[in-house]
Amino acid sequence: MVRITEEIFGIVKQLNKINYQELKNNNNVLNNISKKLKRIYEINKYKTNDSSIERRENSIYELNCLCDYVCESEDVDNTFTDFLRNMALLADVANNLAHSSKYPDISDALYSLKSNIVNVMHKEIKNNKTLDIIDGFKTDIIKGERIKSYVIDIPGNGQLSWHLKRDIPTELLQDIDKTYPYAISKTGEFYNHNLLLSLIANKNLTQHDYLVANNEVGTENELREVLNVYYSNSYLMESDENRDKKCRAIGIKTGLSKANIDNLANVLNVSKKQVYEYREEYIHKEQEK
Repeated sequence: MVRITEEIFGIVKQLNKINYQELKNNNNVLNNISKKLKRIYEINKYKTNDSSIERRENSIYELNCLCDYVCESEDVDNTFTDFLRNMALLADVANNLAHSSKYPDISDALYSLKSNIVNVMHKEIKNNKTLDIIDGFKTDIIKGERIKSYVIDIPGNGQLSWHLKRDIPTELLQDIDKTYPYAISKTGEFYNHNLLLSLIANKNLTQHDYLVANNEVGTENELREVLNVYYSNSYLMESDENRDKKCRAIGIKTGLSKANIDNLANVLNVSKKQVYEYREEYIHKEQEK
């Protein structure tokens, strides 16, 4: 067990030295970390809580998926959202392994690893000036204890969140009051896993996750506005008047891509034809000014 915890804290040290620019055109670091986590999985797989076998198996599925994403290639060009997805996979692997281990010292080391991976993600989001990635913290009450969760919307995947219970890095604690602006929409124990591996059909996604998961490459900076339009209108009761309000609210957002307009029309359950009629009317009025 000592060897396992030493290996885990070795990964933590390695993580604290990496950044997006280093991983943008080089998969060697993630390949190396993935191999180490697979080794930890193999050593620890017979030391698992019987009630957490599914968590343990989820971790190896995620690692195999990550290895597919970061396979060695002579032409690597990881986008920032690729980087966030890969780091999120690592965080979820660490979380699932932590929950499934029956030994507290191994669990604690893996929870620390998860917190440090989250710290890397949050730090790189702050440093990235190109994409507006939505992240922050929410507070849960679990068995009477207030626990912070880190929440992030990764375009192409959905809203992911993890509790932060132990060994939260000082750098992350400095931003712990940055509130994530929406509700946590997670449903089910393995929702992160299912979103990261795209195992949920569109029809079964929450409306929030539908908008995030179907946000197209190149339109990531529209996502905050898309979500704000949704939450500003989702509370309206079904009526002809309110459907008209929703169509107008979407239609006047002329800076949004067609895909994001269609996604909003889908989740707000309104006529795309009417949305585009308002769009054309609004554009015409603006041109006449």
